[in-house]
Amino acid sequence: MYLLDTNIWPERLLAQAQSEVVGQLLDAVTTDQLLMSDFTLHSIGVIPGRLEEGAVLTQFVQDVLVDGGVVLIGLAPAAMQRVVAVMERYQLDFDDAYQEYADTNAYNALCERPCTLSLLPSVTGQSVLDAACGPGFYAAWCVQRGAIVRGFDSSPTMVALARSRLRGMASIEQGSLTAPLSFVPEASCDVVICALALDYVADLTRPLSEFRRVLRPTGVLVFSIEHPTVVYRRAGRQYFDTEPIEYQSERLGVLKMYRRPLEAYFGALRTTGFVVEDVQEAFPTAACKEQYPEVYAKLSAFPYFLSVRARCAGST
Repeated sequence: MYLLDTNIWPERLLAQAQSEVVGQLLDAVTTDQLLMSDFTLHSIGVIPGRLEEGAVLTQFVQDVLVDGGVVLIGLAPAAMQRVVAVMERYQLDFDDAYQEYADTNAYNALCERPCTLSLLPSVTGQSVLDAACGPGFYAAWCVQRGAIVRGFDSSPTMVALARSRLRGMASIEQGSLTAPLSFVPEASCDVVICALALDYVADLTRPLSEFRRVLRPTGVLVFSIEHPTVVYRRAGRQYFDTEPIEYQSERLGVLKMYRRPLEAYFGALRTTGFVVEDVQEAFPTAACKEQYPEVYAKLSAFPYFLSVRARCAGST
C-alpha cells in the first residue's frame, strides 16, 4: 500500500509541471493499492475552492475515491501529538510523519500484522531479530512481551523512527537484507521476523541464508509478503516469471520490488535449510469490518498478504 504525498494529487488535478510524471506513477500502481490521508483531501479542497472550481473537486472525489477505490484514512486527534513530535524531532514533513502512524490502517494493522503475529511462538525471554524493521512495530510488540530484540533497516529514516518508538529498549541498526548481517552473531537468535520486505530482494537465498546462520538450531522464521497474485494483478504478464517492478516512494525514492511466483519463496526456503510449518493468507479482522467496511470487503474477497512460519531443518 502506498500513501502518496499531498503535493502529488494537485500536480495531476491542475495539470501542473509534473503532471505527466504523476500520471506515469498512477498508471504503474492500481488505485486499490493507494491511500490518501484526510489531511491531503482537505488540502486539495482548498485549491479548487480558491479558484472557484468546485466542480473540479467534486469530479476528483468521484474519480479517485468513489470510482477509483483509493482508500481515505485518518488518525485520532490524540495520535496527532505523536505525529508532530516525530516531525519536530526528525525534521520530517507532515506526510512522512503522518504515514509512520497511518501504518495503523486497515491493510497493515487490521489484516497483515495480526496474521503474521499469530504465527509467532512465545517470545518471552527469547532473542528476536526484526529484519527490515521499518518504524519498529514488530520490535515494539516483542519488547512488550519480554523479548530481547534487535532490529535493522536499510533506511536511515526508518532506523530513526524505530529508535524513537523503542526508546532504547531494543538495539536498532542500519543494515540491508542484501548484505551479510555481520552485526548479528551466528546462532544467536531464537526468532527472526521479516515483514513485507522479501518482496524487495532479487536473490531470496541471500537473506534467508543469513537468517538461517543467525538462528539457533531450534529457531523459527516468520515472514510476510504481498500475496503473489496481488502483485501479478498489479503488474504481471506471466505469473511464473520473476521480474523487477519499480515505483516511486515519496519517502524513500525509487524502489524496486520483485514479482515472483509463490513456489519461488518455498524453493528458496528449502535451499537455505528451512522447513515450512504454517502458511496463512491474511484475512481482515472484525475491527477492520467495523472501522473500514469498504476495505474489509476488498480484503475478505481476495488475499492481499501471505504470512509464513518456517523452522530450521533438522529441529523438532
